[in-house]
Order: sequence, then structure tokens, then C-alpha cells
Amino acid sequence: MAKQIRNPQMAAFKDGFVLHGRSGNKGVDKSNFVLYTSRDGVSWDAGRYLCKAEAGWGAYSNNLLVSDPDMATPKRLLIQASHAYDEHMTNVLHWWLT
Repeated sequence: MAKQIRNPQMAAFKDGFVLHGRSGNKGVDKSNFVLYTSRDGVSWDAGRYLCKAEAGWGAYSNNLLVSDPDMATPKRLLIQASHAYDEHMTNVLHWWLT
């Protein structure tokens, strides 16, 4: 993984896969919240930071596939992650993938 990954969470969504978690714990861009995508679950893109670390530790995440009761395939993917914004005070951030 180009930006590294810790505490990974993965979901099969639409025509591929989504992987998210905390980036590596060393270097300049440590402990940011990162998202990767893949068509086959083997070859992954370079990743993108959805949220950069500001203070303390955060970026613990999970996801939930959401669909209408009548649909066989998930319609949306909810991703949520903790975000430390002041010392060790945290909040929860949300993203919807459609």
C-alpha cells in the first residue's frame, strides 16, 4: 500500500473493493485517514487521504453497506472514522460512497 495501512477495514462495493484505515505510523504523513480502491481486491490504487491528522491519535474506522430492503446489492457505503482535533479530544467523521 503506497500510503501504508493500519487497522484496515474492507468492503466489496459496486464493481470492486474499498479499503480504508490509518496510514503508516512513521514519516511526515503518519496516522492520516486513507482510502484505497481496487477492481479485483489484489491490485490497489495509490490511495487518497480523506482526513489528515491534526492532534493526538484517531482514524479508527469502520463501514456499513446500506441498501433498500427490496434491493439485492448495496446502494451506498457509509464510512466513519474517529478524528482527534485538539490534543486527545475526538469526534466522528462520516463519508458516503455512492
